[in-house]
Amino acid sequence: MVSWACPNDGMQIPRVAQFGADATLVQFFWCWSCEELFAYVGDKAVLAASFAKDKSQQWRVWKVIGSEHERNMAVSVVTQVDPRQLQHGN
Repeated sequence: MVSWACPNDGMQIPRVAQFGADATLVQFFWCWSCEELFAYVGDKAVLAASFAKDKSQQWRVWKVIGSEHERNMAVSVVTQVDPRQLQHGN
């Protein structure tokens, strides 16, 4: 299992999804403590944005961290990550 430190609290968070490759790679890491999904893009894994679930269990951009291009890459594939599968502690 691939895990990284949460940008908010430093807790180890697992990679829950990955799409594309090399320059178009988008990796998603879930922090159950913060309830944020973090998107890292490209082969250098630049933090682009974080997402939070809304009341209808859909992803919404929570924080924009990277460039507009990086954010757009993350937004274009985040809908493929099912928020109902990400539970507390998973």
